[in-house]
Amino acid sequence: MMRLLTTGISDWLAKENVILPSDTNLYAYAIRCFLFGMLPLLMDLFWGVIFECLIESIILFIPFMLIRKFCGGFHFKSPLKCSLVSFLIIGISVFAMNTMQKSTISVSLTVLVLISVISICLFSPIDSAARKLSFHERVYFQKIARGLAIITAALHLILLAIGETYWAVPIGIGIIVSAALQIPCIIQKGLHKCNIDAVE
Repeated sequence: MMRLLTTGISDWLAKENVILPSDTNLYAYAIRCFLFGMLPLLMDLFWGVIFECLIESIILFIPFMLIRKFCGGFHFKSPLKCSLVSFLIIGISVFAMNTMQKSTISVSLTVLVLISVISICLFSPIDSAARKLSFHERVYFQKIARGLAIITAALHLILLAIGETYWAVPIGIGIIVSAALQIPCIIQKGLHKCNIDAVE
């Protein structure tokens, strides 16, 4: 579906003499990357509208995507599986945020936020099989992931301290989801190390 859409757009651009016909594949790839990159935001906006908390869902999305970009985590190889699971994860996150905003469980949430920050600081970045990071990239990504996690957690705590729990919750959820998506990779690496140790 995505491929048909992007190919159609690039063919139309070539027909309208906006791009050279020889560049259609390159532009189709660029459009596909752009649309795929925008997909999580569109999913977030969708769930924000469904649960009638559009601004809150955007606030959740900002720390989640910023930290996720640098801390890494679990990825499916199939774009379709990745999109479907992302759609569900974002939906569950917005639902959890919406529920927590109406209850008084800020202490439990803050404990999870602090555990998530520690996890992000310890294990980031987790690179994917498709894109292995160099040593310098790992150092850079680690610094950014740690910095973002600490800054957003501090903002979460400040909002709680001044009684703005309603706005602290989406930021906290954004941090927790970023850390949660690292867990399958951490477990996988741990099992892989155990298997190597057993063989040795």
